Amino acid sequence: MLQAKTQKTLRVACIAGLLLAVTGGLAFATGESAEAVIQARQTHLKDMGAAFKSIRDETRKPEPGMAQVKEAAGTIAKAAAEIDTWFPKGSGPESKIETDAKPDIWADPQGFETAAKTLKAEAPKMQQLANANDIAGVKAQVGKLGGACKGCHDKFRVPQD
Repeated sequence: MLQAKTQKTLRVACIAGLLLAVTGGLAFATGESAEAVIQARQTHLKDMGAAFKSIRDETRKPEPGMAQVKEAAGTIAKAAAEIDTWFPKGSGPESKIETDAKPDIWADPQGFETAAKTLKAEAPKMQQLANANDIAGVKAQVGKLGGACKGCHDKFRVPQD
């Protein structure tokens, strides 16, 4: 009787261990380390920030360069579509790597998902307006897109000095 109970306990422990290994491995399915995942995330976010700045700067010019606006809008739209994949389990505080990402991203996944959805809704609008050469629309969308970025930064990013 004890032996059957021990075998069952071992089976349950093995299954739990396999599930833990599989779900933990999903975060880094490409075999990348937490450091590589975080560095890629930071690069993507910096690229997106630079693209937003480019659009904002162009809209302040008397004659905005629509080619730059279109390119930057495309960068933002592509990044926005992928943003929720940049924060896999294992790339948060448990990685012991200092980042500007607050633990709230992983502690409040629904809140983070909501913030990401807002960005995902506003970014393609910017791209559509840019592709239509609608500079008035792009200027109006800068505020909406900036608000989507701010919504995430306020709750999920360590404040910048």
